[in-house]
Amino acid sequence: MQLRLIDLKKNKINNNKGDIKMRKFLDLTLTLEDGTRALDPDPITFVNKYRSIDQDGYNLSQVILNSHVGTHIDSPHHFLEQGITLDRVPLDRLIGNARLLNFSYKKAKELITREEIESYDSVISRDDIIILRTDWYKKFPSHEYGYDNPNVSTEAVKYLVQKKIKMLAVESPTL
Repeated sequence: MQLRLIDLKKNKINNNKGDIKMRKFLDLTLTLEDGTRALDPDPITFVNKYRSIDQDGYNLSQVILNSHVGTHIDSPHHFLEQGITLDRVPLDRLIGNARLLNFSYKKAKELITREEIESYDSVISRDDIIILRTDWYKKFPSHEYGYDNPNVSTEAVKYLVQKKIKMLAVESPTL
């Protein structure tokens, strides 16, 4: 994962109504390459280079990956048979104000509790995107990353649902 802060504050977009100042974006993307997988039994990622600039005048690769590898979004369908699939999730559900909550002190398999989340109550608002920082991305793509990561207690998740957050982001491959 590359933690890059993209400062677009100085950039502006002209929307025919005047200029709009852009906000800062934080890139939380894990690097995908040939052989990457999230969990041991999952299929690996294949990157097959078919064309190259030297021989063909352009680059072209085929990428085969499963829907649960690297940085991804679990749609409701991932957990609920009748849940909506990702292509049906409105884009405005994926964009918004984010709050980064620091749990980088958590050890392997340790839970983030409701009480710990509640300690951030003053900064959590309705429709926020909550990012739980554990620094576990540093272990990607090891076995430990997929199986020993700090996780979130059911009570903590229920509390965030009660707060009506827009999205919960974690560094592990799943909750």
